[in-house]
Order: sequence, then structure tokens, then C-alpha cells
Amino acid sequence: VKNIKRYLREMAKEGIELPDFVPTTYMLPADYSLYVEEFRRCPNATWIMKPYNAAQGRGIFLVNKLAQIKKWSCGRSGATAQQYVISRYIENPMLIGGKK
Repeated sequence: VKNIKRYLREMAKEGIELPDFVPTTYMLPADYSLYVEEFRRCPNATWIMKPYNAAQGRGIFLVNKLAQIKKWSCGRSGATAQQYVISRYIENPMLIGGKK
């Protein structure tokens, strides 16, 4: 998330306008309140949650209700809370060579 934001800032400084290809993204649990605000603005959106430090599709799931996040967060607190990236799900992504 930080790298994407940095990249977009650097391109803007150089006057290069990029299409909005990066979906709205937050880091949980740190950005939970920001995520809730965005969720309430677009309650029918689907979100994808991914573990920050996992690979090969492990731990990925879709969210379309705040109750799912609350259920997920039960038992996760303090130093043991694993970080997740949550992004607005793109229904029909642009494919290059048949791949995302």
C-alpha cells in the first residue's frame, strides 16, 4: 500500500497522469476506522481481504458485510493481530494475456 501511494505521488510530481487502476485499499487493523467510513459510503461493494505476509492464495476471502470483519477480528488483538490488506474487489479486471 505504501509503495503504491509513493509511486502515484512521484508520478503526479512529474506531471504524469495515471488512470485510476488501483482500487481503494486499507491496512487492517490499523486503518479499520477509515475502512468503515468507506464501506458505509458504498455498502453494496465487495472487498477482498488478503494476509499481508502470505502467498499462493492462502487466507484470502471476500467481504460484503461489516459483520464479517467483526467476526474475523474476534480474538485478534495487540501484538498477535496479523495485518491484512483489504481492497475494493474489481469484478471485471483488465487482463493482459489472459492473466491479471
